[in-house]
Amino acid sequence: MAYEWIIDVLTDLGTFARVNGLAELAGKADEALDAARRDIGERRGREAAPLHHHPPADRH
Repeated sequence: MAYEWIIDVLTDLGTFARVNGLAELAGKADEALDAARRDIGERRGREAAPLHHHPPADRH
């Protein structure tokens, strides 16, 4: 999984921020984590979706 590292980094950042009382940073890290999960999920969906090519119907 090419994108798992960013999930780990953002999770670690959020944990660090919470442990050190950096509430705003923790919140922003959580927002970024949510965005990363959405983006990665969408990208995986596009990569997994088969390409459908239907030739035009033959019209006589």
